[in-house]
Amino acid sequence: MIFYLIIGKNKNMKIVDLTGEYKKQILEKNDLGAYEASYPALFGHYFKYWAKRNLFKKTLNAKEADVRKRTILSRLKFIEKKFKDAGFDISKLKIILFVGQNTTNGHVFYDGGEFMVWLPIEAYKTRLQADVFISHEIIHGLHYSQNPAFYFGKLKSLQDIIVGDNLIAEGLATFATKEILGVNDGIALWADYISGSQIRAWLKQCEKRQKELFKWLDSHFDSKLGKSELFGGLDTSDIFHSRGGYWAGLKIIEEIAKAGKYGLAELLKLQKEKFKKPTRAQLKLIIM
Repeated sequence: MIFYLIIGKNKNMKIVDLTGEYKKQILEKNDLGAYEASYPALFGHYFKYWAKRNLFKKTLNAKEADVRKRTILSRLKFIEKKFKDAGFDISKLKIILFVGQNTTNGHVFYDGGEFMVWLPIEAYKTRLQADVFISHEIIHGLHYSQNPAFYFGKLKSLQDIIVGDNLIAEGLATFATKEILGVNDGIALWADYISGSQIRAWLKQCEKRQKELFKWLDSHFDSKLGKSELFGGLDTSDIFHSRGGYWAGLKIIEEIAKAGKYGLAELLKLQKEKFKKPTRAQLKLIIM
């Protein structure tokens, strides 16, 4: 396990780099067990929620892994400065880099008494994707650290996440990313993962189907997410199968922040039960 120190102005951000283990254990030896052994807690979490162990395959060659890692490392100073300018010290945050199965941009897990951000580097093809999605995952880390009730680490699967909890957590992470980076809705939601024209068409559909979307979220607010792709999926022709829940969460958190005059720091500290009431109220404002 290799540690990098990303030097800020006064402090350090610790990076746990497992890409060397990937090249050694997977590319050279094809030994998934040895790769998992480089960080058992991480891979236990990853294979429980985000990928299937029995379908694991090589996703990057050595050169590709080095390029993706360099892209991420090159953006961390910029991201750290953006957070600092917004009033957040993320210098003590730990970030894990590894090669996964291209099933997610990453998330956060609890290990050793702290929440750690993990990033599967194969998911980061561009600098903008690094800026946007790493910032998004860092917000999750800050949020869970102050409100661990939003963390799903004891659930059996992601399908067991409660819709309302996920709406708040993902909406907050998207809203905070937009504010901290100073980007528009489309960039905060998609970076450059899809084309500008696709983003515009997708946003237009979100606005056109807002009442339908909010009605579904309201009626399923206290239910398990199940197989819904409202917070996943990549079929951009249908917002119910391509992250429409992120847009809804963004719009709701924006209104809550405005109405309650909450800053980002206050929103991150707002406890789950206190967050639910204004969230439901915003949903009902649209569907009435």
